[in-house]
Formats: sequence, C-alpha cells, structure tokens
Amino acid sequence: MEFNAQIANWLMTALGGLSSWVVITACVLLLLNIFLRVRFLHSHGESLHWLLDRTLIIRFLCLLFFIWVLIGFNSNGPKLVLAPDYSAEQQATDRALNRETEPVGDLAPQRESAAERSEHLKTLRDEQKQEQESMVSEE
Repeated sequence: MEFNAQIANWLMTALGGLSSWVVITACVLLLLNIFLRVRFLHSHGESLHWLLDRTLIIRFLCLLFFIWVLIGFNSNGPKLVLAPDYSAEQQATDRALNRETEPVGDLAPQRESAAERSEHLKTLRDEQKQEQESMVSEE
C-alpha cells in the first residue's frame, strides 16, 4: 500500500513538473509569436493598427491564460515531496532489538580436552602394542 502511494507521489511530481515546463514553453512560443506578428505588421506600414489585429489579441489573451495556469500550478498544487518511507524498516529494527532472544545453539563439534585426547592416544598405543606382540608371538 505504501509503495503505491510513493509511486503516485512520484508520478504526480514528475507530471506536475512536466506540465509546468509545457506551459512555460507555450508562453515563450506565444511571446515569440506576438513579437514576430507585431514586427510583421510594423514592417508593412501598419504601425498603430496592430492593436486592431484580432489574431494578435487572441494570442495575447492565450498568453495571459497560460500565465494564469502556470501561477495556478505553482501556488495551488499539492506540494508533493518524495520523502522515502522508512517506517517498515524502523518497525522491523525495533522488533529485532526488543525481541527476547533465545540462547545461541553451539553448532561447533565438541573438542576433546587434553586429558581425554591423551587417554585416547594411550589406548591406541596399547592396542598397537598388543597387535605387534600378537604378530611376534605368531612367528
């Protein structure tokens, strides 16, 4: 559930930023278009008649609308922050730290003490002596 909310936040932030840039690009293009239209009308000798050009007025109104939309995007939009949610990791860490632990089972093989080892070697020597004596007595 949290993962989906984080993806939604990321998408909203990315698409919100993208839409802002689209509107900024539209504003720049409209400004350029208005400038070129005024220059075109001025070059054809209609220096004061550009205020009466309907297409220029429509472009100017579109520019104002896009600026209004851009201000709306930046001021009224939800301020989404891509803050990672570490609550699950924090809960797992707390559970691991606060859980009663059982004694650790020793899985290492038991090592013989020095006394046991020497006793074992002594029995092996005795067996070897008996085998040698039995071989000598058979000859």
